[in-house]
Amino acid sequence: MVFLLKSKIKEKVNFIMGFLGVEIHRKGFASHQAEKIEVLATVSDHYFSMAYPELSALSPTKSVRVQSESTFVKTARHRLDDFSGLTSYQSFILELECLVRLNKLTDENGRSPFPKLYSFDVEKREIESSHVGHSLSCLNYSVDVRCFGEQIASIVALLKKAGVIHLDNHPSGKNVCVSDEGRIYLIDFDLAAIDGVALGPYQQKRLNDFYENGGYEGFADELALIISNHPNIRIID
Repeated sequence: MVFLLKSKIKEKVNFIMGFLGVEIHRKGFASHQAEKIEVLATVSDHYFSMAYPELSALSPTKSVRVQSESTFVKTARHRLDDFSGLTSYQSFILELECLVRLNKLTDENGRSPFPKLYSFDVEKREIESSHVGHSLSCLNYSVDVRCFGEQIASIVALLKKAGVIHLDNHPSGKNVCVSDEGRIYLIDFDLAAIDGVALGPYQQKRLNDFYENGGYEGFADELALIISNHPNIRIID
């Protein structure tokens, strides 16, 4: 099933990109952009529904919020012409699917190094999840991180078990959060692959790089380097 799904998606992606490659020589930039958005938004949504049939009947709003905990609301947006190439709906579904899978898993201590899903709103493309600390890209005070190697290993092991490949391990650390207690969390799953399936040429390129750089082991090394090189992170093992 997974193989057939990959083949169908790859075939359609190749068709779309081939179509757009031909049309760009025939039309002006503005009309090409409009057509590109129309094609990708219409056709790719169909493949998302094919890839994730269990999410095709989502109710507009679902809430499992714990009122006592602080939360963060993320609104998906169109990224058709930049790094992901996804519509807002696709980004929303992809991140939601990743969080649903990851929220089912914990490490041996019963902890999760990922945001906890509280609620989602399909119509608004909003996902509400737990607030897990400060992003490394804006961390401006010192934090002691203990059991560093174990935390990295746990993140990667749970990603692998969930079938999720995070494809945006940004050098700035913007997709890594750390709590004041030194717990590490991986966030932002709107650029990811699930079960080895990359829905779109942008993700496929990132996925190819992921495998060429050592897969999950390479991801772990890169993640550890990003965190340990941060000037305000003190590794204490």
